[in-house]
Amino acid sequence: MKSIVSSNPKIWIVIGVTVAGGILIIVASEATRKRRRRSTLREEDDDNYGAFMERFVLIPPPPAAKHPPLSALTFLINDVFDVKDHVTGFGNPDWKTTHDQAPTTAVSVTTLLKNGATCVGKAVMDDFSFGISGENSHYGTPTNPATPSCIPGGSCSGSAVAVAAELVDFAIGTDTVGGVRIPASFCGILGFRPSHGAVSTIGVLPNSQNLDTVAITATHENIEACYMVRTEMRAALHSLLKDDGILAVPTVADTPLKLNSKKTLLSKFNDRAFSLLSIATISGCCQITVPFGKHEDCPLGVSFIANHGSDKFLLDTVLDMYQSLQGQVSAVTSLQPSLDTKGNVEASMLWKEKGNAAYRGKQWQKAITYYTEAVKLDEINATFYCNRAAAYLELGSFQEAEEDCTKAISLDKKNVKAYLRRGTARELVLRYKEALH
Repeated sequence: MKSIVSSNPKIWIVIGVTVAGGILIIVASEATRKRRRRSTLREEDDDNYGAFMERFVLIPPPPAAKHPPLSALTFLINDVFDVKDHVTGFGNPDWKTTHDQAPTTAVSVTTLLKNGATCVGKAVMDDFSFGISGENSHYGTPTNPATPSCIPGGSCSGSAVAVAAELVDFAIGTDTVGGVRIPASFCGILGFRPSHGAVSTIGVLPNSQNLDTVAITATHENIEACYMVRTEMRAALHSLLKDDGILAVPTVADTPLKLNSKKTLLSKFNDRAFSLLSIATISGCCQITVPFGKHEDCPLGVSFIANHGSDKFLLDTVLDMYQSLQGQVSAVTSLQPSLDTKGNVEASMLWKEKGNAAYRGKQWQKAITYYTEAVKLDEINATFYCNRAAAYLELGSFQEAEEDCTKAISLDKKNVKAYLRRGTARELVLRYKEALH
């Protein structure tokens, strides 16, 4: 893990853990030295989005190195990591009251402390890590900073929410079938799932000893079939990706559900999500989810998967292309019409049709009013300006007609009617030479 967190001077904090049996657990987030350094956690009365289950501060030991790679960075841990003299609660109050304090701190947490980071508490999570919605009936559901009306995703909901809200620089949690990848995608942050076995799980409560356990009533043949699927999946991915291949897939099949959605919806959501999340989970490959813009105001995540053991290759590749990728997403977003919704598009077309009807009825001023309403809804539709120019010509408002035609031409160089109407407007005010252009 040390090589993962300190191999790049730009400091991408992306930590992960693996559970016994091959269930990967991930942590999410990007942090740079440019971010405002935090010496302590925000005060308790500040808005913390319901991300914290328990607050405490674990400060780094005296550094062996002069400048530890994670110095001045804060992090949050899921309620499955042991902390000396604290009870590991597994996201459930009954579990917490029936278990003793941990005698030692989890190896992964200790490693982060030794590298200069400060732990500031434990995060809310799904009960026993069972669930991918991030909702917890005992401690409350953390509020998704990106879309407050939707689930934050789980099981590591509090960890992802704290990072997205910039309450901490990074967080660590466990991922059985997407417990960090899902909330990272839904909250619009980075999430990394390391190769199986890459990080110590000493001092971490496992969700499942082995991913391939189907149910307590499963037959021996069922379990053998599951092992066969895992073996074949790993062989197929290894053959496909080799040493330098990367597979790009959506992190999750859907945008986040609304809070308190019906169980029937959640069941369908889970099935669709697992079909994508299982690729890396079953194969043991490493995976990173990256913010990829928004759809219907909800963050989207795209994932990149590399072969087992290719963690550094995957992280270096994504680091190299991250800024370019985000720039491309921003460029595509900026090209979209200012009206983003189907409803506004339809409304603008209705105003245009009303304008056309008024024009045919020789109600020039009314036509101008209707076309103006269409323009307000869609400022980059050349036809609306061109049609309004025709009405201005009928009223003798030649300057306005010329301006509308010029705007239409700037939006659509092939709008012949706009050229003709602008020429007419210039000709009628005796600007014959300009009328030719």
